[in-house]
Parts: sequence; C-alpha cells; structure tokens
Amino acid sequence: MLSIDFDLAEQYARFPKVKVEDVQKIVAWVHDQPHMPNLSEAEVLLFYFACKCSTEVTKQVIDKNLTCHTHIEELFSNLNVQSQEIQRIINVTAFVPLPRLTPEGYRVFLVKLLDFDPSNYNFAERAKLDLLFLDIFIRKDGLQKGYLVVFDQAGATLRHLSRVNVMVLKKAFYYFQEALPIQLKGVHFINVVPFLDKFLAMCTPFMKKELFDIFHFHNKLEDFFQHVPLEMLPKDYGGSEAGIKQLYESTCGMIIKKHQEIIEYEKLYRIDEKLRPGKPKNAADLFGIEDFDLAEQYARFPKVKVEDVQKIVAWVHDQPHMPNLSEAEVLLFYFACKCSTEVTKQVIDKNLTCHTHIEELFSNLNVQSPQIQRAINVSSLAPLPTLTPEGYRVFMSNFRDFDASNFNFPDMLKVHLVFLDIFIRRDGLQKGYVVIIDQTGFTLGHLSRMNVMVLKKAFYYFQEALPIQLKGVHIINVVPFLDKILALCSPFIKKELFDILHFHNKLEDIFQYVPHDMLPKDYGGSEVEIKQLHERSERMMISKHQEIIEYEKLYRIDEKLRPGKPKKVSDLFGTEGNFKKLEID
Repeated sequence: MLSIDFDLAEQYARFPKVKVEDVQKIVAWVHDQPHMPNLSEAEVLLFYFACKCSTEVTKQVIDKNLTCHTHIEELFSNLNVQSQEIQRIINVTAFVPLPRLTPEGYRVFLVKLLDFDPSNYNFAERAKLDLLFLDIFIRKDGLQKGYLVVFDQAGATLRHLSRVNVMVLKKAFYYFQEALPIQLKGVHFINVVPFLDKFLAMCTPFMKKELFDIFHFHNKLEDFFQHVPLEMLPKDYGGSEAGIKQLYESTCGMIIKKHQEIIEYEKLYRIDEKLRPGKPKNAADLFGIEDFDLAEQYARFPKVKVEDVQKIVAWVHDQPHMPNLSEAEVLLFYFACKCSTEVTKQVIDKNLTCHTHIEELFSNLNVQSPQIQRAINVSSLAPLPTLTPEGYRVFMSNFRDFDASNFNFPDMLKVHLVFLDIFIRRDGLQKGYVVIIDQTGFTLGHLSRMNVMVLKKAFYYFQEALPIQLKGVHIINVVPFLDKILALCSPFIKKELFDILHFHNKLEDIFQYVPHDMLPKDYGGSEVEIKQLHERSERMMISKHQEIIEYEKLYRIDEKLRPGKPKKVSDLFGTEGNFKKLEID
C-alpha cells in the first residue's frame, strides 16, 4: 500500500467534529469484508472526511473506489513509473499541487500541457498518471476542507480531443464523481479553447448536475483570481510561487521515489470478486454500454411499466449464470418483447447464450484488427438519419467491394451484429426496425462462400434473441439467382419472418414502405450518400473499440453456474454434419 505521510493524531486534533470511534468502526468493517484488502485507519479517515463524516456513505465509496481500481484497467494497471510509456507521458502534461491553500482552506491542483504535439498525447496514460499523483499526494497532505482543479487549456487542439477515448472518459468521470476520497469544490478552465462546445459535447453525457454546477470557464485570467488569488499561482501566471516546471519536478520526484511502493499498491489495492458477498461485479455493472437516457425513454413510452423492468433487472442479478445487466439494457429487451415479462426473461437468456456459444459471430471482436477492418471495407450497415412515418428506424446494407474473394460471411455478420448492438444502445427504444439489403454486386461466388451452419445460427439469433421489433426486410436490386438464395435460407426462416420479407425489382416499389426522401443520394433520396453513412458507423465502432473488447469478455453465460443442465452449442443447433447436404453445387 502507499505510505501515509501525515500524523493521524494531528488530523483528529485539527477537525474535532470527526468521530474517532466512527472511523475505527469502519476500519473494523473493512477488515471483515472478505473481498476487500485491509485499509489503515488513516486511509479510512480520508474517505470518512471526504464523505462528510457519514459512516454508510463512506462504506459505499470505499467499495466503489476499490472496485474501480480493480475493473478500470486503463487507469489503474501497469503503474510502473519507470517504464518508458509512463516516462514519455510525464513530459507531456504537468499536474501540480500549489504550495499554498486558498483563503477558504482549499488545496489547488493545476493541470497544464507542456508538450503541445498531439501525437505525444495519450489521454488514458495521462489520466492514469494524474490519478496516481492524486492518490500519493492526499496521503501526504492529510485532510483538507476541499480541492480545486484548474485546467489550463493553452496548446490544446482538436487533434488532442480526437485522441480522447470516450469509454475511458466515461470511466474517469464515474471515478471522479463516485469514488474519489476528496471534496471537490470547483473545476476551473483558463485559456479556454475555441472548440469548447465540442469538448462539452463529449463530456456532458457523463457528468452529474452537481459536478457541472462547479465548472467555471474563464476567458480572462483576471476573472479566475476571485477563486484563486494571484499570489498563489506560479510566476508563469504572474504569481509569487516558483515556475510551473520547477513545481512539477518536485511532484515527479515524489512519484519516482515511491516507485516500489506503487508497484505493491497496484497489486494489493483491489477487490477479490470471487470473495465478494453476493454476486461478483464486473466492468459492465459499473459502466454498461448504453448511451441513451433512461428517464427520457420511460417518458416517451408511458405504457412501459418501470416496476416490471426493475423486477427483471433483479431477476437477472439473481441468476448465478448470467452477467448483471443494467436497467437500460433490460428495458431494450422488455420493449422488444412487447412488455411481456416472461418472454423478456426467455429472450435475455437466449441472447446471452448465443453470445456465449456462437463463436463465429461473437468472438474476436477487436474492431481494429486487420480481419475486422477487411470485413468493414467489404459491406456496410448504416442507419438512415430519419425515421419512417410509422416511427421505424431503417438500416441499409450494401456491398462496397464486389470481389467475392474478399467476402467472409461470418466476419461480415459479426461486424453488422456488433454495430447493431452498439447502435440500439445509443438509439434507445424505437417502435420498430426495417432493414434494406441492396444485392448489387452479389454473385454466385459470394453465395458459395456462405457457411450453412453459420447461416442457421445467424437466423436463430435474428428470430429468437435480438432485442428489436423487426417490421420488414426489403431486398432491392434482386439478383437473378434468388431461387438459390431462398433454397439456402428458407429451411431456417420462420413464417413470421418470411411474411415480412419483400423483394423489389424496381427501386420505386420500396417507396411505399420507406419514403423516397429518406434514402441516401445514391438511391435518389435527400440524405447523404451511403458511403458517408457507412463512415459514420465505422467511426462509432472504432470510438468504442475498448468498450467492445470488454463487452465480448463479459456479455456471456457461465454454463457451470446455470441452474439445471448446462447448455452447449449442439443443444441449440445440432451438429454441422447434418447440413452438408445443403451446400451449394
């Protein structure tokens, strides 16, 4: 663990309202938790004081803090401060505690870019280092009435912003707001960038009102002095303190000195989820993958019963073989299942079982890998920007590369399904979905590369486990060998799906289902071209790269824990040998 550099008795003397017996009871409680490491009385005191001396809140925040240290690998792993990676990032940004307190007794941290080259900026590594500085410093500084953070945005560019991983940002905001053992009194931005709107658009989805209310943006440095007196600042800002580089060298010296201590801290300051009372937690329990506002969805669809959704959430949490699902994720299933509680439970189980056992579609989901990048370049799946008059979301798919030798059917499906999973969690509830498939460029060579067993598994997933209401599938620019496609697919298609399949030889025929002006320009509509829509989809997937990797690991059934008999892939689909007769001649 990190050493404590303040005197415990002195802290109790400075703040007589702190109840020593409360702190010691929490220490004993921590020691009794089988999943937690032991914390010293001084460490518990930091949490207790930050939680305004509330015993129960302190316990919750300690658990959240340790859980974050365990599950946010981007911020709390690989903490070797002598590694080349961390040494590089140390020179990019300064994180400096100012020597003096404000008149109110607040400690001030100043954060500033030292190296303006965006190619040297790594947001996750920088956040990791800043949090490590903070953990070390508060153990040296002792109790403070509050903290201010000042961000100097001089030198920050849109290229820096483009290098911020949104999922890491979300996790960092969660940690700042839920788990940090300090009382944050203000966050001040000076030398504000002209693209502040873009910066806020990225951050605000993850910010609570309480945090946003203490954000201050100063176009003039003088405005900032009413919060932090000028003489407190480094001389680079006209203040009386040493220059920022000199102050930062002192901070870096402190962290290098604690090199071995930090390595031990990384190993020990963690939860053992196998020993947690009740159900173990994972990263998805903390962060989910949904981007829509839950309250807004309930308001849009008042027939949805909140209590039903919350009962299903509790049911999922009670299933030993399932990962925890957020209320928002359960809501997607519940709405897709027409608000039937029992059907929702069945579909959730089928969905998770498919994610576990259909390896061809739900494994190796690294969207930055050459294999997935190839699949992305062969075909597109793009949501159209506007809804149909009935309120349906439309997805359009076409071929971008007509060369059959580049076509990998399982990889194409994999990309489309991972995008669909991401998009519906961003889009929220929709009354229904329509899919348009343009067969231009599709040849018998493509058809011959379609694995029949994968096709069977895909149709099972589409019809039994997907949390959407499918209202129509429209095939345009139909190929002359449609009979062969139907011969291949129809054994796996239920009547309900077959009834909503439509084949259009003329583009105009689709307009009764999807208005002309909704379509991309290349199809005679008013929207941007399909290529641009595809690029938007691709950017969304790439931005969620790390999130998708976590999702692949966690969104699975543990068959060893399933009540009753564990399932295996043959229980769902039989064996591949049964389908050899369906291969195309």
